[in-house]
Amino acid sequence: AVVDIDYCDISSAAINESLQTIRKLIPAHAQSYEALTIDEISNDIHIVFEARQPKHTVPKDLINAISKTGFVLHVEHRGKVLYQPRMSAECATAGHFAQVNAAANKVLTSVVNSSINADNVLDLYAGSGNFSLPVARTAQSVDAVELDPALVEQGRTRTKAEGLEDKLNFHAIRCEDYLRTHGLQNNVILDPPRSGAKDL
Repeated sequence: AVVDIDYCDISSAAINESLQTIRKLIPAHAQSYEALTIDEISNDIHIVFEARQPKHTVPKDLINAISKTGFVLHVEHRGKVLYQPRMSAECATAGHFAQVNAAANKVLTSVVNSSINADNVLDLYAGSGNFSLPVARTAQSVDAVELDPALVEQGRTRTKAEGLEDKLNFHAIRCEDYLRTHGLQNNVILDPPRSGAKDL
């Protein structure tokens, strides 16, 4: 079911404030897009439209309307970027899964990190390292498994920036395939997508 909302309790204040503005832009373009994602990355609001067609031309009035809001517009079709005004490792992850509430995420990562007392850790569905990076600061080694190449690239960039390359290794592969090859470790962080982890 689709629920019409004005506010999301687990989202950031900036995303909640953007909802009213974005809702005014949607009706004129609803026929061309099948989904919309709102992300907050480095204090910028990123609006990611999922186009219905692979050869979609982004209308200039949409580009201009989003530009006037100060938001960053992205248009994709099944992972392929059709429009993006600027390119960076962070921009490349807009529309990909991330925890939306920074304060709640800080508590979540702290709880996970304090619960792990192990030298070797396996993080399945690792994203860009939300759990892997904090754990790698104290563990001997962490294997982070994530299929999404944009998130893996960002995770590797963050790993290098923190000087953790010798402790944290990202694997760009399906979790199921990784487990078939490497087996299951005793210490696992499992944070699957909404569809769950029924194939593991």
